[in-house]
Amino acid sequence: MIHDLWVRNDASLLIMPGSVGLDEVTVREELTRYLPEGWSPVLEGDVDGRNSGPLRIDSENQRFGQVMAARRVARTIFLGSAPHVAQQRVRGVEDVRVRLGVVQPGEQVSVFNDALSQLSDRLTYLYRKDRRYWYDTRPNLRRTVEERAQQFEDHQVEGEIERRVRDATRRERGDFKGVHACPASSGDVPDDQEVRLVILRPPETHKGNDQESAALKAAADMLANRGGGPRHNHNMLAFLVPDREGMEGLKQEARRFLAWKSVVDDQAALNLDEHQRNEAKQGKDQSDKAVQVRVTEAYRWLLAPTQPVANGNVGALEWDVAQATGNGESIVARASRRMRGSEHLIAKWSPALLKMELDRWFWKDQDHVSVKKVWDALCAYCYLPRLRDQAVFIEAIQDGIASGDYFAYATSQSANGRYEGLKLGTAAAAIYVDAASVLVKPDVARAQLEAEHPPSGAPGPEPGTGPGAPPEPGEPVSGEEPPRPRFPRRFFGTVEINPDRAGRDMGQVIEEVLQHLTTLPGGKVKVTVEIEADIPDGVPDDVQRVITENCQTLRFKSHGFEEN
Repeated sequence: MIHDLWVRNDASLLIMPGSVGLDEVTVREELTRYLPEGWSPVLEGDVDGRNSGPLRIDSENQRFGQVMAARRVARTIFLGSAPHVAQQRVRGVEDVRVRLGVVQPGEQVSVFNDALSQLSDRLTYLYRKDRRYWYDTRPNLRRTVEERAQQFEDHQVEGEIERRVRDATRRERGDFKGVHACPASSGDVPDDQEVRLVILRPPETHKGNDQESAALKAAADMLANRGGGPRHNHNMLAFLVPDREGMEGLKQEARRFLAWKSVVDDQAALNLDEHQRNEAKQGKDQSDKAVQVRVTEAYRWLLAPTQPVANGNVGALEWDVAQATGNGESIVARASRRMRGSEHLIAKWSPALLKMELDRWFWKDQDHVSVKKVWDALCAYCYLPRLRDQAVFIEAIQDGIASGDYFAYATSQSANGRYEGLKLGTAAAAIYVDAASVLVKPDVARAQLEAEHPPSGAPGPEPGTGPGAPPEPGEPVSGEEPPRPRFPRRFFGTVEINPDRAGRDMGQVIEEVLQHLTTLPGGKVKVTVEIEADIPDGVPDDVQRVITENCQTLRFKSHGFEEN
């Protein structure tokens, strides 16, 4: 060994375990002749052979290669841990002693720490437990995991990623009214008038300024279509898509996780000992956490549809592409914060900005505009602001009416042009987003209000129209209040709901009917749900038991099963 170091012109201050050249045949043979059979492949592959793993690690990393860090660490572990006997309760050499066996004065300890980490992740015969390292003639589970990882099909790996994305977004919405993780088709994303975030599937990736990426194509198709028909509310969608290179790393880690999981599931068939069982569980847990980190790193591109406006002309559809990054946040929370910051998603809208849009697009040549027309346009056209939902729009209208500076609101316009239920400068009890209700220009509204309620000190009525004048036909007699219009006081309705889409249909009933009734002052609304099911083959006992228990928990007034 000393002769070998002298031939190599080794300039180390001390001869240490890491200095022993195990790649030299005479040195190796002198050591292995004291060991049982089976150690030569270990030395060749994982310690100090011409094609060994430590040599590859040193050649791949210039920082390691300058001091032969990986090879010196591998030599130290080998000399400190081989051979072994079955009676050993404590195996291996501690990491602190590994450092003592390799570090020369003036060298950086961190280089050897990093090399040790690389070796433990990549070598086949190296074992690790509780900060101890040792070589064994039996391959560790990493080789099994690597072989199994390559056996998984792409659709299995992508399915695992999609499952994790759905789990991560199940309860997280941010400022979005809905989050749709990895939809199979555009038909899975509703065409509603509320902002939704669509998280695309693993194959639909994006990179930098690529205008032909799979993510942009998938997003454009989903924005234009919903199932077999066209989509109308184009301004209600935003997309979170994975990075192309980040997805490759995520797929590799997902493969590794599936491999570790399969080893844990098959530990009895693989005849693993106690240490290997613990290693498999630890490897699975570590890989599970690594996949979660990779998911948040991969899903970072945010696509928001927009249309530029120049000189009053609306341009073609474009995509505002930004990176939604952050530490400690979910992918949905990061997307929500990024869209809010860039004003691609508005959760509270100023009435002054609404007035600006009205002047620009809606009532240039008319005195009023339909409230529903404005809301439908905000949902459909990507050159307009993107409001989170209808509640934001209604709140902006209410604030504008109360201020009296921006616009007025009327429930309808009569045949003679009079605005019914006109409100300006006062709080509006309720805002109805329907075809009848209108937003009115403030000067037009003031003119009508002043004509109907002249201010004090205004000129008196013309002769023949004052207090002593005879009443006109149909006009109430002086001193009597005009009769109030009579409105219906009760409402009832029955509707059938598709049981396969009960949540969606019930949501529409709540939004389109109940919302209007519950906002009326003093109104009392009662809702009863009636379920009737006819099962030709009968209801099994276990299903009967589950339904009965759930009905009792949900406080059904009546429920039961019948023979006919």
